[in-house]
This record gives sequence, structure tokens and C-alpha cells, in this order.
Amino acid sequence: MTTTEQLIPVESRYEAKIVELLVQKDRTFIKPLRFDAARELVRPDFILTDMGKKEGCPMEVFGLSDEKYLARKAEKERYYARVFGVDGWWSWDASHNAPIPPLPEVSLNQTGDPIS
Repeated sequence: MTTTEQLIPVESRYEAKIVELLVQKDRTFIKPLRFDAARELVRPDFILTDMGKKEGCPMEVFGLSDEKYLARKAEKERYYARVFGVDGWWSWDASHNAPIPPLPEVSLNQTGDPIS
């Protein structure tokens, strides 16, 4: 498995770009690993944990455009919209050279520290 300079495992160069951005922006996140999830579950590429939401904010990096992948992408989009709400998750469609969308805002507690 490929890892970033921070030794975070990634499955694509697109995921590596997101790790770079998250580290650069000093964001708090989890990188779920393939063997951590059951087969039938949706496993996000990353989960932001500094937004004040107990379940975090799922992040998906869509990097392919074949028919099977697009079907799975649509399935994931429906799942995230249903479980987290339309604006409760983040994604980047890297397969069409789209720019990386802005990251969701950090939520701060009363002391000014990120809520995690």
C-alpha cells in the first residue's frame, strides 16, 4: 500500500492530494482502512473530525469513470445524502480534472479549539 510523507495510507494520487491539503490546513481527520469495514458498508476515503459532529464528515474522492465505478459512486452519493444530508458530506470528482472543492469549515468550541 502506498503512503504519504505522513505515513497515511492512500489508494490513489488523488487521495494523496487530499491528505496534503488536510495536513496543510491543519485539519483533524481519520483515514478508514479497507480491512476496517464490512463489505456491504460504505467506507469513506476520509472522515473530518473537527466539525463538531459526533459522526464526523465523510469525504469521498472519486477518481475513476468506468461504468461499474460510476454505479458505485451513485450508490455512495445516495447513501451519504440519506444518512448525512445533502450538505453533510464532502466529495471531489477528480476523474474529470475538476478543482478540489473548498473543505467544510472547522467548528470551534467556546475556548476556540476545534471540536472533535
